Parts: sequence; C-alpha cells; structure tokens
Amino acid sequence: MDLTPPYIHSLDGRLRIRLATVKGSPTRAVEIEGRLRCYSGILTVKANPITGNVLILYDHQKLAQHELLETLRSLGYLREAAASGGSAGTSSSPHIGKVLADTLARTTMELAVQGLIRALI
Repeated sequence: MDLTPPYIHSLDGRLRIRLATVKGSPTRAVEIEGRLRCYSGILTVKANPITGNVLILYDHQKLAQHELLETLRSLGYLREAAASGGSAGTSSSPHIGKVLADTLARTTMELAVQGLIRALI
C-alpha cells in the first residue's frame, strides 16, 4: 500500500487531489467519478487515471472541504497509514492528523500567495 500523503490543492468550491489508488486504473477513475457525483453539493468530478488526479467542483456553501475529504476517506480513497500488525485506529491517527495539518498549512499558504498575486495585478 502506498503511504505517501496525497497532493491536495484547494480553492473554494474546487478540490484537486492526487490519489495513488486512481493512478494507472481507468476502472478506479470511472468508479470514483460515479460514486462522488451522487453526493449532494458535488457538481462535477473528473478523475485522470494517467496522473491519478481527481478534480472535484462542489458548492462550498453546501459542502465543506473537510467533509469532502472525510467522504473520500470513508469510501476508501484516502487511506490511513496502518501498522501491519494491528490497531490501525491508534497508530495511524497521529499520522493522519499530521498529514491533514500539513495539507491545511500548504493550502493556506497557497491561498495567501494567490491573494497577494491578485493584489499586485
């Protein structure tokens, strides 16, 4: 299992995430598109099996980014790093927390830089 944290780029109403489970699998790409389209608040889903990127356009007034990430996790597309021998809940929670904190920090920095660029233009 690939334990590399997914790449996430987010703006209000737009989430691009790279998922190892989608890369190289056209079947998995079609599957995630179909499964996510049925959720309220999700407008468009496009999964690319060549890059592993999944682009999700959603109504940010109906659906928050953390809810979308939790949906991906509950469907099995975002995996927690589990120890081979056992209690995945206790050993992986700190790892996932760090991954999400790092992602949030990176996303916040990207939004700040985008705001600065818009202000300069």
